[in-house]
Amino acid sequence: RLDRLPPAQQMALKVASVIGRIFQLRGLQGVYPGDDERQRLPEHLSRLVELDITLLQGNEPELAYIFKHALTREVAYQLLLFSQRRRLHRAVAEWYAQSYADNLAPHYALLAYHWVQSLGDTPDDPAATNTALNYLELAGDQAVQTSAYREAIEFFKEALAIDEWAGGGDALVRARWMGRIGAAYRGWGRYTQSLEWLEGALNLLGEPMPSNGPSMGGRMITEIFRQLLHRIQPRRWIGRADPARRPELHELAAVYQLVSEMTFFANQKGASLYAVLRMMNISE
Repeated sequence: RLDRLPPAQQMALKVASVIGRIFQLRGLQGVYPGDDERQRLPEHLSRLVELDITLLQGNEPELAYIFKHALTREVAYQLLLFSQRRRLHRAVAEWYAQSYADNLAPHYALLAYHWVQSLGDTPDDPAATNTALNYLELAGDQAVQTSAYREAIEFFKEALAIDEWAGGGDALVRARWMGRIGAAYRGWGRYTQSLEWLEGALNLLGEPMPSNGPSMGGRMITEIFRQLLHRIQPRRWIGRADPARRPELHELAAVYQLVSEMTFFANQKGASLYAVLRMMNISE
């Protein structure tokens, strides 16, 4: 059916398919290639409504349309070359960033999606990769705050995958995302998965949880001794950490707090006590 459309109407559908199943006229105009046909978009879209391919979804000034069938949108999208999709996804992301610069928060997930889709087969654009990772983190944090834990996990896992694909080597950033995944699993009630990801974050930061037995006992004694020093000589021991390490220490303390909860629920009392002591000592 799409093959029988005039080229201009086909192109309108293809570009709209990149925006999403629902698309605004002004958004389509903002990313449409070619000035001449851009002016004729209202005419093309009216014809597509007449053909029952799209439906009118909103009124002026926020005129919007929806693909009547999701499959139609998918077919139109697949007709684009990969390089065309990349350019259009980037254009859509930049349009959202410019159009909603005063309040981007409601659009974090969309921005993350379009920036991710704008990336190529190889990490040839570090700036675009970093922008995609930034919006994935913002979208993930936002999902956690709204208790959308499954979506949050997907955002952070995608960030980890893209960072690895791009050859990322910042252990603190990766540990932060792993900690967020652990927190999301905790909120979702998946305590086993939560503990696995939290321990992974600690491993990445060079602080693996001690195993039960002599290792746990020795580390426990060390943390108890440190806590005693903090109580006996607070001026000497509290707040003396290197300022450059504060982001790392903040992340460690947050992860240990969650580990203390997860190990407690798992009936690992020794590990829970150790995590509490380690969290307190790091925080101080």
